Amino acid sequence: MRVYIAGRVTGLPHEEVKKKFEKAEDLVRLNNWTPVNPTKHVTYKSSPEDAMRVCIPLLMDCQAILLLSDFMYSEGAQIEAQLARYVGKSIIYEDDLMQ
Repeated sequence: MRVYIAGRVTGLPHEEVKKKFEKAEDLVRLNNWTPVNPTKHVTYKSSPEDAMRVCIPLLMDCQAILLLSDFMYSEGAQIEAQLARYVGKSIIYEDDLMQ
């Protein structure tokens, strides 16, 4: 199963974002799923429009979305979560996997 990773990026230091999404990739792999890390497809300084232009097709090509614990602090991640729900993708919460 391909799992798209969604979380806060804007306003955070680049290295913090990189580490957070890499940790999420590891968590996805531990569950024998294939991670789709949008931060590897979008430049850190992309505009919201340019980022969504890349991220939405990535999300649509996945069967599930992993919502990181800070996704509620990201307008983009909230949009991705809502789209995933709307089209019927499985929703996975990082906090549930960490237990």
